[in-house]
Amino acid sequence: MDKDKIVAKVKELSKNKTYVAAACGVVALIVVLIVVNALFNSPKAVANKFMKAWAAGDADKMEKLIWYDEDDYDEDDIEKMLDYLTDDDVADFDYEFTKVASKNSKKAKVKYKVEKDDDKGKVTVVLKKVGGKWKVNIEKLDMD
Repeated sequence: MDKDKIVAKVKELSKNKTYVAAACGVVALIVVLIVVNALFNSPKAVANKFMKAWAAGDADKMEKLIWYDEDDYDEDDIEKMLDYLTDDDVADFDYEFTKVASKNSKKAKVKYKVEKDDDKGKVTVVLKKVGGKWKVNIEKLDMD
């Protein structure tokens, strides 16, 4: 092979490496986005956000994380429910994640231990996948 053919072959191989590197970069970015979405939109992550907002008495944040059947409840019902849950007598508690009790592609249950003053109890947050995102099913919030 003469020198010009060798240089042309090296340039051709160099271009292929660039394409392979770019493809690997795109695949890596997609994997990172999937992992980040899974971390921030997992049932545990959403339930933790809900519990944090509830303990702080933040009805606005809670409302963004909930789902309810609009045939059974209207906005006034949900507002009253959130007002009750964020009342000082109910909110302002400590909580500790216990476990993800069950999970499939559409529903999940996340359990917590809660303590307010000297009272101890348990809360089960039931979640439903709605439009690809996990939401707290406010109708099935279980407080023991």
